Amino acid sequence: MSTVKRKVTEFNVTWEADHEQYWQGHGIALSNYVACATGCGDTLREAAEDALESLAQDDIELTSEQEQDLLERLEDDLNEDYSLDTTIVESECNNNCGSQDEDSDSMCAVCAGEWHFYVNVDVKLAE
Repeated sequence: MSTVKRKVTEFNVTWEADHEQYWQGHGIALSNYVACATGCGDTLREAAEDALESLAQDDIELTSEQEQDLLERLEDDLNEDYSLDTTIVESECNNNCGSQDEDSDSMCAVCAGEWHFYVNVDVKLAE
């Protein structure tokens, strides 16, 4: 049985970096969007790919041009010191503890892997 891929007519993308224990989630209540997905990763690119995969699992398909636009919007939101492939440790940790042994008690929460980038994609679909 073949499924029908739903086409995206409009989308919004936002991102944030947060501790997994405190991240509040994301939704589309009280908006004009009809679906959303959130991706999580150590880089913005990983988080965006995770969000796109979540949409694909719901048979929602962005065109390759829309996917490129999404990445460009994320990149435009960064300052010149960071890229889509900057890791959460490189962007958030100021203690230089990322190179320490993972079992070290002095490692911060960022380097211990408890912080992530979250990319939220809200979509409107073709009727």
